[in-house]
Amino acid sequence: HVLLEGPTGVGKTTFVLTFAKIFGLSFRRIQFTSDVLPSDILGTNIYNLKTGNFEFRPGPIFANFVLVDEINRASPKTQSALIEVMEERQVTIEGKTYELEKPFIVFATQNPMDYAGTFPLPITQTDRFLMKINIDYPSKEVEQEILKTGDPRELIPYLNQQMTKDELLKIQQEVAKVMVDDSIIDYISEIVISTRNNPSIKEGLSSRASIHLLKCARAKAIIEGRNYVIPEDVKEIFPYIASHRVICDIPECDVSIFLKDFIEKIPVPR
Repeated sequence: HVLLEGPTGVGKTTFVLTFAKIFGLSFRRIQFTSDVLPSDILGTNIYNLKTGNFEFRPGPIFANFVLVDEINRASPKTQSALIEVMEERQVTIEGKTYELEKPFIVFATQNPMDYAGTFPLPITQTDRFLMKINIDYPSKEVEQEILKTGDPRELIPYLNQQMTKDELLKIQQEVAKVMVDDSIIDYISEIVISTRNNPSIKEGLSSRASIHLLKCARAKAIIEGRNYVIPEDVKEIFPYIASHRVICDIPECDVSIFLKDFIEKIPVPR
């Protein structure tokens, strides 16, 4: 699952719509507002007058790609409705469990916390996002290119599918086979434990975060044509895994700068 953060109108939603199109997977979008209820996301039991029974009506969470737009505009109660489904990939309604189809990926967008009408995500939820990607305002050159080509969303229908669902699932299986030396395991362990023991960090990385860091390092190795992980894979992917999890305990802390300095102090295996 991926958390996308940035100001309004920089392409966060367009980014996810593009992904859904090129993978050709089922896609649903949920616009979070302060009045959205958990049942609006997960689904609910509806009484069928013809049969005299209650029937489950799935919510929009039942899709391969789910875009949760402006996740931090919903109340904490509604945000917490995503916790089970993101971790277990299943929905439980009135004691009955419904499995979600694989692959299941949540892309959530959020505005910076200084925007009015936003609620901070609970730590239990942010930890379930594999990574966080910041999407900032484009450069002047990119802005000019956007103006020349027009609204990017209008181009999405013309994109061709690049991968099938089975191909995506196969790649996920291949990632798990990427070789990892014991020195890499030790490196990741040292990074994670150091975040927990650092006096400048109020909230360090969980064991789930270390698993996510290893998974992403393996994926990066595959992308670069290798079947083994190197320390640079871990080092490069670390900020994306840690930025939404680590909470600084120092005034006016810029997490991105802090993490960049932090990772440089961890000895790299040779």
